[in-house]
Amino acid sequence: VGDAEGEFAEVAALMDLQLRAFRAGLESAKTDFQFEVQRIGDGKECLVMPPSNFGMLGLKDAFHMLLLGFRVLLVVQPRFLPHFLEVQRGFEDAGLPSGLLDVLPGITPEADPEVLHAALKSVDRLQFTGSSSMFKSLVTKAYELGNLRLEFAGEVSGLNKVRLDGVSASHPAAAAGAAWAAMANNGELCTSASLIEFDPATGDTAASVKVALEAHPFILGNDPA
Repeated sequence: VGDAEGEFAEVAALMDLQLRAFRAGLESAKTDFQFEVQRIGDGKECLVMPPSNFGMLGLKDAFHMLLLGFRVLLVVQPRFLPHFLEVQRGFEDAGLPSGLLDVLPGITPEADPEVLHAALKSVDRLQFTGSSSMFKSLVTKAYELGNLRLEFAGEVSGLNKVRLDGVSASHPAAAAGAAWAAMANNGELCTSASLIEFDPATGDTAASVKVALEAHPFILGNDPA
């Protein structure tokens, strides 16, 4: 899997933070309040769908949902399926009860859409990372199937906003900075901005901002963003 080493290091660090926060919450509940500990996902199911371009990003979401008590159905791209099946076996070897984490191949011509539709009809939560259009289609499908209780969260590209405050988009640094800020919104180089909030006090209009940004395309190596 390309870039897997660096990607897994980032995911592992995030999982470590999640575990630390979870343990701190347990300790606080025990020593400060002596309350019974309840997890928001107890008795519920969560459908986790990671992006198609980064193999291991779905691992941190699955891990987080398991900590919250959810039974997790992890739907991944078929090319990542062998890796996540190894992850599933690793969780079970570490003591996770069988059936709390199930991995299935995702939406491709080879995959059965009815499997995903059955999940959307019954799950309590959707944890999604990917395009806004795909996210919208999944939530819409869940509602069409009668699942009106669905909660959802995640990282959706295509909904990022860049705010230009006190500087015109015609300034070369503002145009270049807008492109970088768009990608920094969720830390993924594949993310581009879809919303630009400009400052009318600088004389900018929607039309002038559009002209300024189109005249300054952002290039990373040979890949236009």
